[in-house]
Amino acid sequence: MVGFFEAWHVVVLDALKLVGLRRQRMATSLGLSPSIFKRKKQMPTAETLERFIARVEENAHAEACEEFYTANSTMQENQSPPRIGRDAHVTNEHKVMARAKSVWSKCVRPVFVNGDNVVIRWIFHFDWADGTVTHMEELAYQRWDGERIAEETFFYDPAQRIPGKI
Repeated sequence: MVGFFEAWHVVVLDALKLVGLRRQRMATSLGLSPSIFKRKKQMPTAETLERFIARVEENAHAEACEEFYTANSTMQENQSPPRIGRDAHVTNEHKVMARAKSVWSKCVRPVFVNGDNVVIRWIFHFDWADGTVTHMEELAYQRWDGERIAEETFFYDPAQRIPGKI
């Protein structure tokens, strides 16, 4: 599994470079300085991060969205179009949890924090109501706006989402 996460590390770095290049090109094409996209670093406190992780590990996923995401936050699965808005995230989490008999969620430490950017490695295990199971690992790349998540992208192998029989 180490090889998988080393490969995703490269993918994450490449994606971050691409986002930066797109912002620079957009500003330049509008006759603006690329510096308009520079944000003041607003990182979450260690206490806030620990409270967020605890909520997810308690399997209170929808509640974590309500408590820790901005109203207009985005959440994206790999390269799929992002869900926009905290209410959409909460609705999605309720739908997922309604299909599960049980869920196990675990943060694999360390958590990486650099300014307003946070990367968390998660392991999830779902026992679905239809008798199948899903076990998956993912990296969550987050941009925080102070004490709330403004943007989040999940990176994982999509083959993990295919439920298997017990």
